[in-house]
Amino acid sequence: MLDELREAIEKLPESGAKSYLFHILLRVHLLKNRADSQEEITELLNDIQEKIIFYSQERKLEREYETYHILCGESPAGSLKVGLSKENKVIGFPDFFSNGPLWKIDEEEGRKKRLEWLMDHINMHEDYLEKEYDRKIASALEEIDAIPAGKPIVIWTADNADEQTGLRYFLHLIRNKDNMCMLLILLSHIRSFFLRKRINTF
Repeated sequence: MLDELREAIEKLPESGAKSYLFHILLRVHLLKNRADSQEEITELLNDIQEKIIFYSQERKLEREYETYHILCGESPAGSLKVGLSKENKVIGFPDFFSNGPLWKIDEEEGRKKRLEWLMDHINMHEDYLEKEYDRKIASALEEIDAIPAGKPIVIWTADNADEQTGLRYFLHLIRNKDNMCMLLILLSHIRSFFLRKRINTF
């Protein structure tokens, strides 16, 4: 239940999260001086939890976008989302291919071995690797798999080992899809500048 709730909260847009928080605090403030407030506050919190989970399940039924963009990293993906119109779906793959084993990473067995290696060799908060990392990878793979036929796919990459490896991985993941695929290669020194500008190409 906690993992489901954490995932549901992450899917809330910022405005939605702020709205939920405001209404929780407002209702608690109105209820706290009443004799039966403890029971009502508990009911309120249960109701909010159910609504958040329901909202996240509804979000799974996403509309189709005009173009689907795939790239390495959540941070560059965030910049790209700002620059593109809402008709574009951006999938930022939350991994760093410059470190760790890549054996069978398109399969559960390989991803498990890679996670074990990262936990042993990379100085990162263990909770992230055990909970967030695995869940985010699964979510990104699900989004890539769900790209509908006939919609163009744009893979963004740069001239470094991380993203060149990611490029080959993404091409492998979409190898059976009947979609037009475009490749945008950006030189590393202009990549961050380009992603921060509004992109009118798509």
